Amino acid sequence: MAQETGGREDKDIVSSIFQRGNKPKVSSLFTHKESKTSFNKSSDNTLRKTAFSAKVKRRLPAGLDIGADSIKVVRLGYDQDNSLRVADVLIEPIPREDEIDIKSRARLASVILKRITKEYGLDEGCFAALPSQLNKIDLLVLPEMPENEVDKALRWELKQTLESDINSIVIDYVVLNNQRKRFLGNMTGALTVTADKKSVFEYMAFLESSGVKALALDAGQLADLEVLDRIKAVSAGEVVLLLDIGAGKSMLSIICEKETVSVRSIGCSGDSLTRAIRDYCQVPWKKAEEFKKISGVSGGGDIQVKNAIFPILENMAQDIEHTFKYFSFQVAKSQITRFDRIVLSGGVSLMPGLVSFVSRRLNVNVEIVDPFKISPCGDSRGCEKASLMGPGMNTAMGLALRGVG
Repeated sequence: MAQETGGREDKDIVSSIFQRGNKPKVSSLFTHKESKTSFNKSSDNTLRKTAFSAKVKRRLPAGLDIGADSIKVVRLGYDQDNSLRVADVLIEPIPREDEIDIKSRARLASVILKRITKEYGLDEGCFAALPSQLNKIDLLVLPEMPENEVDKALRWELKQTLESDINSIVIDYVVLNNQRKRFLGNMTGALTVTADKKSVFEYMAFLESSGVKALALDAGQLADLEVLDRIKAVSAGEVVLLLDIGAGKSMLSIICEKETVSVRSIGCSGDSLTRAIRDYCQVPWKKAEEFKKISGVSGGGDIQVKNAIFPILENMAQDIEHTFKYFSFQVAKSQITRFDRIVLSGGVSLMPGLVSFVSRRLNVNVEIVDPFKISPCGDSRGCEKASLMGPGMNTAMGLALRGVG
């Protein structure tokens, strides 16, 4: 892979950036030049006993999500009856930034990746998520125009607003065809993803140095939404909020007519909750994590835990309200004034009492997404284990779905 821009090899790479074909909800910040041949090729033609005892005849490229607290892998495959199965699932913890400095954490993550690469076939090809802080997602509204002119118009629009040279970023977009009847009218809307080209190359170099062959880098925020589409979690006509609460960062996506129309960060995360408990209760980080997972929002009889995290959750609820109101009035021009449901994703969504808190506070139905509804795992114990991991594996599952035709 070229490390400098402007060379011949770099032009070949950049020309393949964000080529999504017939998969409109999946973005590709980078597509490996061999991905077309690797995409449909079985990496193992023999039966393989997996972590969930699912006999898989043909394995697909894995989905790899490196989060703030763990490395997650999901691999799908087809059994002898050509039914889709979950072949492998892995959650490998890595220290939080509170416990170790950033450089040491990156080195440790690389060591873990090298150890699991062979076992989980990451060297054969996988789809990986680019960390959310390295990409930006915006809705750009343009005058009505033919779809083949949108690319040129978007680049011109971005030139007017970007502080950096447009040639130093990669761009992808989804034209929102379903929103014309909701709020766009005679305008053209495009959900646009941008990322610094240097950051993309550096992250690819990190993966390659760990033995990982990334067929594509995706925006993890959109990979999450691929799962909702597959399990038909959003019906036509619904307005649904997807709240992905991760250890390091939380994202709120607004979905209308089965299209994502807004993605914004929310000021709450698993680490911020743990940090609040640690400081308020004066306990070590690991003990605070334990309190969070056992006591949760209700406090489990421990009023100190409840007092510690309640202000953060209240701020989160206000962030959700303000984000939706801004979208409703400023973007949708009051054509969309309410949302029907909230879907929770991310490992923190399993915190005791969180569903009831969000539901009461925002007066709306709330549910937790289970990405393992997509396919059976192979045995009952495996499925039970997968369901327990479920919400935290949403991004990895969405990435793994890229291999499914």
